[in-house]
Amino acid sequence: GTLEFQPESNIPMLGEEAKLLSTEVTEQVINRDLDLEHENLMRLGTLIRDEDVTVYLRFEEFVKVHFGIFGFTGSGKSNLLSTLISKLLTRSSQPIKVVLFDLMSEYTGLLIDQLLQIEDAYLVCLGENTLPGPVLSYLNGERIPREAAAASFARYMLLPKGLKGYQDHMKAALAELMDRGKVVLWLQQKDMSVYDLFFGDHDRAPHKIKERRSAKLGARKRLITQIVREAGITSDWKQVKVTPEVARRLRASLEQKTRNSEFAEDLSGVREQLGELATNQGSRFQCTISIDKMLKILNHEENPALFVINSHDPHALRSFAHHLGEQAYENRRQTGRIFPLVSFIFDEADEFVRQGSSGEPESYKRSREIAHTLARRGRKFGLGLGIATQRIRYLDTSIMAQPHTYLVSKLPRKSDREGVAEAFGIPEEMFRQTFTFQAGNWLLLSHDAAGLKAIPVPVKTENADDRIRDFLSSFAPVGSR
Repeated sequence: GTLEFQPESNIPMLGEEAKLLSTEVTEQVINRDLDLEHENLMRLGTLIRDEDVTVYLRFEEFVKVHFGIFGFTGSGKSNLLSTLISKLLTRSSQPIKVVLFDLMSEYTGLLIDQLLQIEDAYLVCLGENTLPGPVLSYLNGERIPREAAAASFARYMLLPKGLKGYQDHMKAALAELMDRGKVVLWLQQKDMSVYDLFFGDHDRAPHKIKERRSAKLGARKRLITQIVREAGITSDWKQVKVTPEVARRLRASLEQKTRNSEFAEDLSGVREQLGELATNQGSRFQCTISIDKMLKILNHEENPALFVINSHDPHALRSFAHHLGEQAYENRRQTGRIFPLVSFIFDEADEFVRQGSSGEPESYKRSREIAHTLARRGRKFGLGLGIATQRIRYLDTSIMAQPHTYLVSKLPRKSDREGVAEAFGIPEEMFRQTFTFQAGNWLLLSHDAAGLKAIPVPVKTENADDRIRDFLSSFAPVGSR
């Protein structure tokens, strides 16, 4: 009457009779180590060969010990990621926060329902050039027709093929997104600390000097310390924002200390930037958000949250990932906070955590650095890493080995299959079954989150397009009201 699971000591014998498990028993096998009644579980999908068998994952382990999604073009990678994020935000019994770095600007449409339904959900655009002109003008209160701004916004974003017939409904949803203040700008000049000014990820920071001057790095740092102290700043530089008043004091101190100094040229870019900051550049924009506000939302323990981060400049997106991730990690480390769970997800992860190479731009080093921090030390403080890509062979190999949950679809390149197999510790032959997978079919492998540990389970997941179509159908096309 009851089932008992135990290790198998025999091997299958040729010619012996084999029997298929019933649906009921199969589900018990697939979810054998999960408490379906009491644990905080995500319904991932169904077994491909038996859609009456539901496959579950533990929310906490899925986020805290990291996950990876690997599939070739057309496998439904973005669709799956949209579904997973939706479940993280709405199905968990404990609030989960998601920060998604969207290199291709495709998740505005794929997560439009979550952006509008979740109270603390924002589309964060890095710099004013990330948004089309009419959208930026409309957000800033200028006299731009709502319909024109929404149409411009719709042209700017990538819409999945399955949603092409809902373009007018999407425009209405985008108009609502703008009206509700959920499209915001992050402006570096408005959110810069004193530390960022001198040592941050911008072109005019004095650490960006030529290597031939690196021998005098110590002397230059001592000069910067004198400049900051002369400006009356004695607290943590990372906590002091460069307001117009602070900028004026710093510029006066810098000009005094660098008069006839050999480092005057090195600091000329900072002097120029201080001049811009002193005049409060960027104050004309009304729809802005700061790192401090984002951290406050990420640390709030009562509600889920979503930040979809976009940028017209991939280097700016990588640098911002480092900036936000580092501050989130340091805040958790210093306070000892471990909840709520936060998942930092990198779509097109090969553009964020690629293998290092000589002469690569600084932004690649920065984004790879924060990915390493989150992967190796973030779990202690409730910070998880998610990576999604079709180009596995370009990923940093040490990052590849960190996720404890993999979802794998078609990988035509042998080198990609070998990379995943080596990182997870299974034979490459395990992926042969994925050759016949249709879009939405995935091979689940997990050390912690699933009921079966490190055993491949072929799963059929939900189609995110169905969820988005149902949501958009409630919106009347823009201009028809």
